[in-house]
Amino acid sequence: MGKRGRNKDRLYIKTSEYSDGMGGMKEKQGEGPRYVLLPFTYCCLTFLPMEDPVFTQDGRCYEKEALVKYLQKNKKNPATGEPMGLDDVYKMKITKSDKNETICPVTSKVLTEHSRVVAIRTTGRVYSHDAVNEMNVKAKNWCDLVEGTPFKKSDIITIQDPSKMIEDRNTATFHHVTSTTDSKKKTKKTVKKASKDTDDSTPTEDSTPAFVDGIFTKPLTSHPDGVKFASAGLTCSAAVPYSKDEKKSSKKDIDNEIFNCVKEAGAETLARIQTTVGDIDVKLHSSLVPRTCYNFVKLAEQGYYSNVTFHRVIKDFMAQTGDPTATGCGGSSYWGKPFPDEFHPTLKHNRKGTLSMANSGPDSNGSQFFITTAPGAVAHLDRKHSVFGQVMGSLAVLDRINTAPTDADDKSDIKILSVDVYRNPFTSAEARVHDSHDGSKQAALRELESKERKAASEVRPWFSAPQPTLANSESNEVGKYMDSKEAPAPQQEPAEASFMPPKKKAKKWDFSGW
Repeated sequence: MGKRGRNKDRLYIKTSEYSDGMGGMKEKQGEGPRYVLLPFTYCCLTFLPMEDPVFTQDGRCYEKEALVKYLQKNKKNPATGEPMGLDDVYKMKITKSDKNETICPVTSKVLTEHSRVVAIRTTGRVYSHDAVNEMNVKAKNWCDLVEGTPFKKSDIITIQDPSKMIEDRNTATFHHVTSTTDSKKKTKKTVKKASKDTDDSTPTEDSTPAFVDGIFTKPLTSHPDGVKFASAGLTCSAAVPYSKDEKKSSKKDIDNEIFNCVKEAGAETLARIQTTVGDIDVKLHSSLVPRTCYNFVKLAEQGYYSNVTFHRVIKDFMAQTGDPTATGCGGSSYWGKPFPDEFHPTLKHNRKGTLSMANSGPDSNGSQFFITTAPGAVAHLDRKHSVFGQVMGSLAVLDRINTAPTDADDKSDIKILSVDVYRNPFTSAEARVHDSHDGSKQAALRELESKERKAASEVRPWFSAPQPTLANSESNEVGKYMDSKEAPAPQQEPAEASFMPPKKKAKKWDFSGW
């Protein structure tokens, strides 16, 4: 009896029978680690699309800024963990179509995550594998198909192979991912062990018991601001939940929130630098380097740059200012201390009239800045000085400063009269952030929550409608639970005037006359 060999007299089907022969859900045999396969247009370090791409000998692609910082700190390949330096990094040139799609410059074929892609190490050009294989390898033409630069067969580096994506582009196996995970686990174990040793050996300061003789000696719950309170009852551990950390934010946290707001808005700052030889209109890249622009705007609003001299003017190179002492060694930032460099891949010293911060080394920015007067690019200043603005249509005034007479120390007599900010996105961002940190609103919220806690902590009777207290409840005499006041006699309502005739008495009938 039964189907498929099941001949037992059961009126039901077992789980094993259902999963084995009838298509039911089977037990999982185990899953491997989750992974993400990155296409060649994504950075293997940040896992984001690349703006300034480079590639290495093993064929993996990176964002230049992220890779340089990682190599300066770790000196290892982020993917394999092997030793690597900046000499092993090559510039990558990607061709884009009118639709902003990555294409092969020879065949115009769109390169997707399913395409086999190669790059030439000497030129950095990216091609489809079919184009290089047919026109270079098989034809033995060892010249770049676009630039004509000679190269060797070993210079052809495969940067994407769909058949080897799991081996080459599996983010779960990258060295910087696995090392971070292992260090987090190790730190967690160390902290857990240290806390265990502390609990076993050293008593903590707040080691008082919660109850002594039935009386609270310390609260059961604490508020982020330090306001401590107990739960609603001895058998209830409930307390008012807090969905937001109300600790007072530091100045640094507030500034970071302001910078994030400006980045999200994507607005630029417009200002005018009035000098003794004319006005210079500038645009500040607030959405790309908000910290540097914020420093310039705040100093300008304070009048810090008024009557400041261009203390260093080098013809066809740059004009430096921003030092109230006119010595090149003075000036301070808006925060009163040096702030770190702020670079962006799209901001470079590649044109005349670039505004950039002057410094005495890495992360030493203050109030001094310079404007490039060179007719072309000044590439050796990139990633050494933070670019934060560009002169807009005032190059004639800049030429006057460039050709102004200077002394032996390159100091000129030209001064900044004032700096006026016309469009300032930081004003609305500050108002938005300060509203979210308004102390009066936070105090009102805490007062409301304290009232809720007080209402929840009141002991209520077990019945829903409390009865009024009797007058003799404090007496020891008999009947103390009875009200001593006699109930007043019900008052009779006055008889209303009747206009109806009186009723006749009904006759009693009997059968006595029968």
